[in-house]
Amino acid sequence: MTDATKQEPTPGIRNLATIAKVTSDPTGLDTFARYVWQAKQVVRQWLTCLREQDGPAFAVCEQIEDLALVHSDKVRLIQLKTRDKGSWSVVAMCESGLDALVRSYVNARKAKCHELYSYELWLEGTTAPKADTASFVRDPTTASNDVRARLVAHGLRDVS
Repeated sequence: MTDATKQEPTPGIRNLATIAKVTSDPTGLDTFARYVWQAKQVVRQWLTCLREQDGPAFAVCEQIEDLALVHSDKVRLIQLKTRDKGSWSVVAMCESGLDALVRSYVNARKAKCHELYSYELWLEGTTAPKADTASFVRDPTTASNDVRARLVAHGLRDVS
């Protein structure tokens, strides 16, 4: 350890300062900017793990789904979707969000643990005001034949 290192108020602060001097590829920042909302949701949910009661024991990222909240008696699988502009229609949800949840369900079913899991789609932004979307959000069992066909095409077994 050098004398300069011993005098640092916070170990590593000088090394941290060197990072700002190095030219960097900004691609990561651009990518992360699109996921800020998702990161916020993950942090919010991770904080619930700190509760002594009622909260999950673990928050697991990017394993099965964007976020898995592991409780003693269940696992909540959460697909997080952001939208730069516009609203979420039920068709948009089928193509970006529900498709991933169907894959997760199919994989969990193969592993014989699907009944332990709940499958949630969290959306940034608003949902479309159209009647079919509003009805689907309120009660997914009201899905139209077209929506059901889309989900089956993603691999969901047709149980109707």
